[in-house]
Amino acid sequence: MRTKFFLFAKRALAMASVAVALYVVIGCWMFGPWWYSWLFEGEFRDPQNTIDALKDLVDYSFPVVVVTFIVVFLAVVLGITWKAHLFRVLDRFGRLITFISAWMVAFAVVVVFHAYHLKGPDIEGLKEQLIDHISNQIQDLTSVPAAQTPIDFHYLDNKRIDALYSQLEPELVEKQRTVADTASGRAKVGVEAGPANAEAGFENGKASTSSYSRTDFSSERKCIVVMQYIVENNRAKYYTTRDRWMGINHTIQVLANMRYDQIIPPAKEQKSPTEEEKKKAEDRDRKQSEDALQSELGNLQGLVFLDSVFDTPADGNDDVLVAEFSREPQRVFFRVSVPRSVRSEIPGKARLRVFGDVTRRLTSDGYVDVRAIALY
Repeated sequence: MRTKFFLFAKRALAMASVAVALYVVIGCWMFGPWWYSWLFEGEFRDPQNTIDALKDLVDYSFPVVVVTFIVVFLAVVLGITWKAHLFRVLDRFGRLITFISAWMVAFAVVVVFHAYHLKGPDIEGLKEQLIDHISNQIQDLTSVPAAQTPIDFHYLDNKRIDALYSQLEPELVEKQRTVADTASGRAKVGVEAGPANAEAGFENGKASTSSYSRTDFSSERKCIVVMQYIVENNRAKYYTTRDRWMGINHTIQVLANMRYDQIIPPAKEQKSPTEEEKKKAEDRDRKQSEDALQSELGNLQGLVFLDSVFDTPADGNDDVLVAEFSREPQRVFFRVSVPRSVRSEIPGKARLRVFGDVTRRLTSDGYVDVRAIALY
């Protein structure tokens, strides 16, 4: 009885070792990164990792699962068919088969460790993730804050708003359609008068009537739609103060110059810059930012958003509002043209937002002129 038990254990161990060896070797060959993580990064401690891997195998590598089932089925059928011959081989070479299987598993594990331990993290994948992160951060920094409705407008240039809005919305929209049974046939009749038209048609035994009219939104609603479109499509510059612009530009430069090797520790330890080198680098970056700001304001055109404290200019001109943008190294002001009646309704200094057209870029006098489209 004892002899039969040891004989059964020997056969079972040999067959199990072959199955495990094939599973590990083929798995390491096809899914090396997962096996490296499972064996050497401790993922085997959490059974959920193994369950998730099996689910992924079924979801994304289903042909492998099908082939595995077919191979197992054929192995069982052949084993039953030639059972006597199989048992003779296992009885004679069982220990050798177990040893070779264990050696194959050990060899596969060593190869996986060597390949992926030296390879390290997915550099290209991390680089792509970093680029996407940098792009999103830069877009967030340079975007105009969305207008929070409802908005209390102090002034609207209705003609300019209508001109911009007409480029975004269709002039005529279908307002109503009625379908009713009628005699079969095909016909079409159109009537147009002023800002509306109507159309009737007959087709396939049905009569349909559609009426069209121009959208009749208020100027405030049209202005909000235009501003939202411009903000979402990044069609306008946004200015508050020089310090904010310099801070954002510095952050953008840091993000743009960031390399993936600043996240992944380099193989060699780099020497830290001295205080003098840091100061020189800061001065150089500040000079580059100043030049970039002067160049941007000197070539400014199109639509802008301003968010600042506005006041009447020193010369007492009631047709404009002035906001100081910077004091050093050059004093820069935004000068916004508004009707005098609007200016009289704003007492003293006031924090305002301006949506407008640039009418004159920055010149030697330090002024950027803007014609207000909306003041709120």
